[in-house]
Formats: sequence, C-alpha cells, structure tokens
Amino acid sequence: MSIEAKIQELGIKLPEPWPDFRSVKMARQVGNIVFTSAHAPSLDGKVPFCLGVIGQDVDSEQAQKAARLCALSALASIKKLVGSLDRVKRVLRVCAFLQVAPDFRDQGPVMNSFSDVLVEIFGEEGKHTRTTVGTPTMIGNQAMEIELWVEVE
Repeated sequence: MSIEAKIQELGIKLPEPWPDFRSVKMARQVGNIVFTSAHAPSLDGKVPFCLGVIGQDVDSEQAQKAARLCALSALASIKKLVGSLDRVKRVLRVCAFLQVAPDFRDQGPVMNSFSDVLVEIFGEEGKHTRTTVGTPTMIGNQAMEIELWVEVE
C-alpha cells in the first residue's frame, strides 16, 4: 500500500503547509535528504494551535496533540516540496524544542505523539533518532517547534 493511501486509510488529514517566509524555507532537499524547518502546531498552516508553557499553561494531553500536529505539518511541507509522500523511503531524525515549566519532566510522552504518528504512517521505516530539548521561552510563545528529516527516493 502506498503511503498516500495509508494516510487516507488511517483517516489522517494533513494541514495546509506553512508558507516559506522571508529567507526561511519550510523544507529543503539536499541529495536524497529532506530537512524541514522547525514546525509549530497548526490545524491550517496559519494559526498557531498551542501557545504557552507546557506544564503551566498547556497540559500534557494538549501538548501531545500539538506534537502530533507538528508531525503532520512537517509532512505537509515535505509533500509540498517533493510532490508525494510515497517518495519518502524512511524517517531519519526528529529534533524538538518544547517550551516547558522548570519542573515539567514529561517531554518523552509528549514527543512520543510525534514519533508514533510517523510509525503509524511509515511502519518500521518511520522509526528515527530523536533529540528533545526543554527551553524556558520560544518565539511567539509557541509551546513547541519540531524539525523532521527524511530520506526520499
């Protein structure tokens, strides 16, 4: 089954991709690797879904939903760049920055939402390396921004 068909079968809807802005591209291909800029959660590629500090303004459940939206948003940017997610051979790397309260320690479960949707879609090839960093502040008070790297055919 193709990846595009699998996404439909799973009932997953990709959001509109974030537009490139100023000197920043949302996805860039070098050889057979596609790198995304850090994606913030959004349902429509325009309006932020989740603002605030995780563990203070944003609860863990909302942060998990936001992380999943970041994954779908990054995939939308990749699809816009390469034409079809059927071209993705495997997911390589995820790098996450989460705006968290000083005593918040559940970054792993939040990021598992991001990782799990990639495995839902790509199966074994969706497994990847991951770095998660908690930070006290983020641009625009975003709860998170997450990068995704994939290999394409």
